[in-house]
Amino acid sequence: PQQDDTRWQKSFVEGRKLLVQAIDSLREKAPVDVIVIPGNHDVQRSFYVGDSLECWYHNCREVNVDNSPSPRKYYKYGASLLGFTHGKEEKPVMLPILMASESPKEWAETKHREWHLGHLHKTFADESYGVVTRILPSLAATDSWHKTKGFVGNMKAAQAYLWDKEKGYTAHFQYTV
Repeated sequence: PQQDDTRWQKSFVEGRKLLVQAIDSLREKAPVDVIVIPGNHDVQRSFYVGDSLECWYHNCREVNVDNSPSPRKYYKYGASLLGFTHGKEEKPVMLPILMASESPKEWAETKHREWHLGHLHKTFADESYGVVTRILPSLAATDSWHKTKGFVGNMKAAQAYLWDKEKGYTAHFQYTV
């Protein structure tokens, strides 16, 4: 369990409100696909918020929510295949073959492939077998468990990525707290 500074019910409702606000803002500009990936501390809450978003947007053409129970999800955008997982369970060296095995049709139809993971809460990118694996930073503050273990000083940031339908990855943007 991670520390919360308030009741879990309140943090859940406030988190859902923030997600709805962000999705509503984005859907004014383009259709929005929401891909729910559970973390290792919030498996149930991630599912519940994904279910809440599915219910909220069930009659909305501009928003699609993927809250399926798979720990790994794939998203094809033009010539790119993107894989998403929390990253605690899989060995990074296995991710390219997992992508090819679990999503063979999309693998064959694409030439740019990437994985995005978050478990290690640091910025890191590596490429092997033609697949880029990116470990994304976290916005989470240091709680007492992280402090005790010595996991301190990591940059708190959020990242957004830009892909071209044919050229693949073209840029990313970062907001550092």
